[in-house]
Amino acid sequence: MYIKPSGAKSSLDLEEKSVPVYAEGTAAGLTEAQLLSFKPFTAWVDGMNPELYVESITVTDVHWFGPRIGFLTIKSVTRLMGDGPALPGIAFLRGGSVAVLVVLRCEGRKYVLLVKQPRVPVGRCALVELPAGMLDGDGNFAGVAAKEMREEAHIDFKPAEMVSMSDFVGHKQYPSPGGCDEFIEYFYASAAVTPAFLRAISGRATGVENERIRLTYVPYEDLWTATGDAKVATACHLYENLVRNRYMGDEVTTTRVFRGPVELDGVAAELKEE
Repeated sequence: MYIKPSGAKSSLDLEEKSVPVYAEGTAAGLTEAQLLSFKPFTAWVDGMNPELYVESITVTDVHWFGPRIGFLTIKSVTRLMGDGPALPGIAFLRGGSVAVLVVLRCEGRKYVLLVKQPRVPVGRCALVELPAGMLDGDGNFAGVAAKEMREEAHIDFKPAEMVSMSDFVGHKQYPSPGGCDEFIEYFYASAAVTPAFLRAISGRATGVENERIRLTYVPYEDLWTATGDAKVATACHLYENLVRNRYMGDEVTTTRVFRGPVELDGVAAELKEE
């Protein structure tokens, strides 16, 4: 499928048409093997609609996460049905991610777990968001969602206790399709908790490596005014419509009751040992 023509890093077969791939700028030293090992790039190529005629691809920038590629910026020359002017073709490739709407039920009320963390791209030192994280490339969406809950919230939901709301609607949710390939798989998880548990998560520091995350929560009825995080709006829209149309029950997803800081401290200790 992949050959290496003169002057290009590689060539991709798109609808039986050979498309040259070039690299420049910080990506100039990128090898063909490194490029093709980056799943978001190959997924972008494999998912291209046949009505979009790609004439060439140039990798303009690469950001490394240690030994592996974290993000790519590419520029393609692409025309609709192969005719007319080139379409806007700059894309930031980072792949998919997951986000989790966690509903905590305490004494007859519903609360939503949120995280506060610095977000340099939008200039915020404590942006309030849903717990979320990047996919690891193996397609295990529920596993990644559960892993993010452990790392960002110190709450041990099992993968089987995570309900994919995106599966019900049958298509991906793209937060910024004008410039980025990212799609988000939305999950729902819910548990009964005690007031002591809510007190324990309020302001709790979590996260791994360079993440500086603190937990918070708000009553569900106040969630729509609590943050500008677009993931919240999408998650609430999915949750309310799936429940209203009886695709999903408005109920706990685990029979366990989270009672206090002991559960949180246990997960935190396990993470330090991993």
